Amino acid sequence: MKRVALLFVATTIALIVVGATHPVTAQLNQPLETSNPLELSTSSIDPVPHPILSDVRIRRAIAYCTNKDALIASAYPTLTPEQRQELVMDTFVPKTNWAYTAPTTTYPYTPTVGQQLLDSAGWTLQSGSEYRSKDGKELVLILTSTTAPLRVTYLTVFEEQMRACGIRIIRNHQPASWWFGDSTGLQVRDFELGNFAWVIENDEPVGYTLYACNQIPSPTNNWSGQNFMGWCNEEASDAIIQASDPRLSREQRKALYATVINRFAEDIPSLPLFLRSDGTAWEHIDFNLQTFRQDRDLTPGNTDSVIFTDYSGNQHTITLPSGAITQPITLSYHPLVANANPLPANTQTAHAFRLSVSIRGVPGDAFSFTQPITITIRYTDTDLANIFDENSLDLFYWDQVSNSWKDAAKTCPIAEQYERLDADQNLFEVGVCHLSEFSLIGTKKSQVFLPMVMR
Repeated sequence: MKRVALLFVATTIALIVVGATHPVTAQLNQPLETSNPLELSTSSIDPVPHPILSDVRIRRAIAYCTNKDALIASAYPTLTPEQRQELVMDTFVPKTNWAYTAPTTTYPYTPTVGQQLLDSAGWTLQSGSEYRSKDGKELVLILTSTTAPLRVTYLTVFEEQMRACGIRIIRNHQPASWWFGDSTGLQVRDFELGNFAWVIENDEPVGYTLYACNQIPSPTNNWSGQNFMGWCNEEASDAIIQASDPRLSREQRKALYATVINRFAEDIPSLPLFLRSDGTAWEHIDFNLQTFRQDRDLTPGNTDSVIFTDYSGNQHTITLPSGAITQPITLSYHPLVANANPLPANTQTAHAFRLSVSIRGVPGDAFSFTQPITITIRYTDTDLANIFDENSLDLFYWDQVSNSWKDAAKTCPIAEQYERLDADQNLFEVGVCHLSEFSLIGTKKSQVFLPMVMR
């Protein structure tokens, strides 16, 4: 698309609905803090199995290494052991609910069993090491949750429990507005381990939107559904769909729920923890079995050019000169539906993404390149639908120090700063020296609302 500088005025008759809400149906579970469903139209890229969490042995090991009683004691220190035991959850249905059946597979706190499972999966503890490793990479998982004090408290204990089994947990506490946003966090499955609470409503366990195979949020279904784990067990899926039918008797539904409970326990796509003390919700940790993150292992001394694909199918190139890195790294591209932070006034995002580096599996938050790397972003006319002037496009990064968007080219010294817009080829190139969350931003189209005049 060639650059055109024209005055744009949209004359529109608009109906604006403020504060519209979506009804909660009998088959829709509600997280304790939530927002409206996402309504987007995106093209398809397929997720891949998560390199760690897709192995059921890892998920089972985490369950065996979790002392739920200790988590509850940290959250509610005044409860007696008997009262704490009443809050322990072993499945997604509370023990007091009519649909509850004890799962045939359970995970009592037995860290030695968890460690054996990790060994069998190839994640071994080397002499003198605190954390397990496999193929030269450490066993690291990022756990995302809200900043709620209750969660900070008991997840700190959970982190230590995982450390005792050789698993490094990095806690990522985010504002609820991002974690439960329409186009960020949980709904677009931007997590590895995800911690939150489901609200218990009307004595109905439901669960269809949580565990059915057709309820996995993805670009192809506009991120609808609440099966954030990406869990698809056909037997469990068929059973939960039938169990959610209120026309069946409770006896029939309970038998169907028993099937789901047992398949859920065997596959353990999610780790139930405990009921809230007031009985209104239950805390748990979801395991994201799939990922849209794209990883590339890079070694020093080579000139590398790697390609990543976004949710619209655009392919972007990152080129590293031979001296850009001095040690092996994994470069990760995280496609984003929307940026986490608000954009500057009168601007619009054409493309959002996050770049990160890990070294031997451990996130390199302070990592910088010794020479600029070049990011080449490709876009389509559709990506510019809400941008007034293609000439205004520029790549910005989120600066956590100033909490503001800044020119990505300025991550490099002045003498090495570089950027280029090629409107004929629909691409933007920029040199960067460190990584962050990025946004290709342009001037937003203005809409002028004129009154309708009738004569």
